[in-house]
Amino acid sequence: MASTADTVADIDDQPLSPSGTLVEKANHQAPPSYSHNGGPCSCSGSWSYPTKDSTSIKRPPRPSSLSSIDEVLSPEVRDTIHQTIEDLSPSLRELSDYIWNNPEDGFKEYKAHDALTTYMESKGFRVTRHYAKLDTAWRAEYTRGQGGRVIGVNSEMDALPGLGHACGHNLIAVSGIAVAVALKAAIDKHDVPATIILLGTPAEEFGNGKTRLLERGAYKDMDVCVMSHPGPGSPNGAYMAPWMALQNLEVEFIGHSAHAAYSPWEAQNALDAAFLAYSNVSVLRQQMKPTSRVHGIVTGKDWQPNVIPDYAKMRWIVRAPTFAEVEELRTRVTACFEAAELTSYFRAAALATGCKVKIELGEAYYDVRQSTVLSDEFCRIAETHLGMVTEEVQTSLPASSDFPFDLTMMSRPYRVLSHTVSPKRISSIPIDALTQDPIRSHLALQLKAIPSIQPVVGVRIQPNGGNHTPQFAETARTPEAHDSCMKVAKALAMTAFRVADDARFYLQVKQSFEDSKIEIDLPHAQKASTQPNTL
Repeated sequence: MASTADTVADIDDQPLSPSGTLVEKANHQAPPSYSHNGGPCSCSGSWSYPTKDSTSIKRPPRPSSLSSIDEVLSPEVRDTIHQTIEDLSPSLRELSDYIWNNPEDGFKEYKAHDALTTYMESKGFRVTRHYAKLDTAWRAEYTRGQGGRVIGVNSEMDALPGLGHACGHNLIAVSGIAVAVALKAAIDKHDVPATIILLGTPAEEFGNGKTRLLERGAYKDMDVCVMSHPGPGSPNGAYMAPWMALQNLEVEFIGHSAHAAYSPWEAQNALDAAFLAYSNVSVLRQQMKPTSRVHGIVTGKDWQPNVIPDYAKMRWIVRAPTFAEVEELRTRVTACFEAAELTSYFRAAALATGCKVKIELGEAYYDVRQSTVLSDEFCRIAETHLGMVTEEVQTSLPASSDFPFDLTMMSRPYRVLSHTVSPKRISSIPIDALTQDPIRSHLALQLKAIPSIQPVVGVRIQPNGGNHTPQFAETARTPEAHDSCMKVAKALAMTAFRVADDARFYLQVKQSFEDSKIEIDLPHAQKASTQPNTL
């Protein structure tokens, strides 16, 4: 079986994007013909993909499992799913182009919300707009019979500010629809009781939209949840990999301004403090593990070259394969958050410049691990019935997702350094009603989550054109990328049908998930303020 890394490296010189460029896109393109609503769209960070040094598993033949697949996924079921998505593909391509041509930032995906909900209503789903008190979230639900299992699907919609759909969320949106509508056709035609819930999930890039939906009960009834994500790879391939944990940090330096030439000695230069902190973190990278990442930016307000800046703000993301490693690395970057131990690099920069510093913890994601049973089944179906090449990559992708259903953490406030005590919420994933208050609990919590998979759809990219680049935005509107996503949607729909139709298979999924649960220690919660979290 060909390696994903090998196929990624094999890029020809043929242009991959249509004649229109990202800059030339029509921001006011009319909605598709089926849409009568014309209302007014962060993977949270840099993207990478398997390399030839990545640890991966080549899949051996699995004759023992193929019989059970064939028993459940009869040719008639497979044909229903295949033909449904083939019939949907042209209209979904039109819908994807509309979203691509109207990129909207997180929590502002108004046009995408209206077009997607109208489409789902036309397919016989009961649609709830502005779901869970989020303006651009939505829910489309369909139930056949009684007592069936509940299959969840996600459709992301948001774009990257300034880059458009450089992470392919236009493709994710229509891929989720393809899975949901094809699964509906299959359970109807073959009389399988089940419920399908497709969620339109806003603000994946920046804003942790799925977390907010989880906290408001959007996922509590689901038995499994599936979605896909495009990334560099073979157009006929897909790979499964864990996603990294991350912690957002926000650092503010407050100084005093002065005329930069007339009396600079009267100032405390906040920009100097920010650059010292940036340099200190850069030095720290020499001692970081190669699997970890720390990256950040510097911003300000009303800066002028003849005025010494009195304010600078830095936004950082700390990433590692597991959240335990994130916490360890975060400690090295910010020391601890107790006044007795102000030894952080940021604090050192503040002291050197005479500035005050305020450090707040922002949103955090646990590492995402795929459900092994669902992952194996998806790969078997993709290979056996769709002729795809699949691969399991053991090395975490150097990117993160707000789709963390297999490892979860609770929201909890932390103390903030400097002269503020208002806690900033560290978002994450409470899935079900908990019996203990996580802030007041002195016990480790074992949290319930949802067995899930998020395969990466291989798409052929331009040179140096991976996710979060203008080149990938162009790739995300190509017919080839759309076709790859539709093929993976077929495999996901067939996998989901197995969950709905095969009680024994679902029990395997559930048991494997229960066996893999871990207890999550929340030592910081014992010290944290008991002030309620706020969104």
